[in-house]
Amino acid sequence: MALINFLKPKNQLEEGGRTAAPVVQQDEGEPEKKCPNCHKDIPVSRLWANSLVCSCGYHFRVKARYRIHMIADKGSFEELFGDVSSTNPLMFPGYQEKLETVHSVSGEAEAVVCGRAKVDGTDCCLFVMDPYFMMGSMGCAVGEKITLLFEYAAENRLPVVGFTVSGGARMQEGLLSLMQMA
Repeated sequence: MALINFLKPKNQLEEGGRTAAPVVQQDEGEPEKKCPNCHKDIPVSRLWANSLVCSCGYHFRVKARYRIHMIADKGSFEELFGDVSSTNPLMFPGYQEKLETVHSVSGEAEAVVCGRAKVDGTDCCLFVMDPYFMMGSMGCAVGEKITLLFEYAAENRLPVVGFTVSGGARMQEGLLSLMQMA
């Protein structure tokens, strides 16, 4: 009998997910995106209105600066350590070109954006990893920026809020990708 109670859903998500998003009238020719989970075509305008979450509960990738826009109070974000970026410390063939490509595609200097902001009126430090920069993977610069942010937060007695989407450590930087480079 106890096993049956254990298997009963305890909340809406366990019962099968969120309720469907309200139906939005779609204009002819509006771009759509296919959900990789439920395989439905979703109007892009509806996706944006639902913060890039499909009605089936699937969460699409969110760029770092859009996530900051979603979480931080309007106009309160101040980027810190934006000049820190990866190099090719092990002289891995083709790595410098790959860094340049992902920089131009993502628009970011590195896979994490760090800064200070207000969230619901409370001062804090934020770090948000960007899945469009090498899947948010950790290189020397990512570790350096996050370490500097925690040091800044400790000095200023601020909490830290982080959003991780890391693809792990970058093999092109070897063990150095897991170390702080001071």
